[in-house]
Amino acid sequence: MTMLSYAGKTPLIDPTAFVAPGARLIGDIEIGAEASIWYNCVLRGDVNAIRIGARSNIQDGSVIHVDSPKPGHEAGHPTIIGEEVLIGHLAMVHGCSMGPKCPAPSTDIVGVPVRCATRPIVCCCTRRGQGPKNLRQWAVQ
Repeated sequence: MTMLSYAGKTPLIDPTAFVAPGARLIGDIEIGAEASIWYNCVLRGDVNAIRIGARSNIQDGSVIHVDSPKPGHEAGHPTIIGEEVLIGHLAMVHGCSMGPKCPAPSTDIVGVPVRCATRPIVCCCTRRGQGPKNLRQWAVQ
């Protein structure tokens, strides 16, 4: 695991959490009790905060980032992942909030300004939020 401070902020990891070798944690990050961050994940809290709730699972190769402050949106968008959330392999989660037990399946892209409620049904290979329109959204309920 690589853990780097950025702008005076250092990642905080609960002692009961698991962070796999090869994961990279940068900046303003807090990881809750019994959460797991798997191989080759990148969590980059450089321009805003990342919070990972208790017992959440961020699977291999996922990228968690934030959205920086902008005129008209001075706070930007932190990424808040609630308790018992499953982020599947190779998912990208950027500047959004995900409620308890909200899934982001493998290869999902979840971006600003998505706010995901508790336990929605989301199929693999979806795109939620702003971004390129050429990605096909298969199913979000």
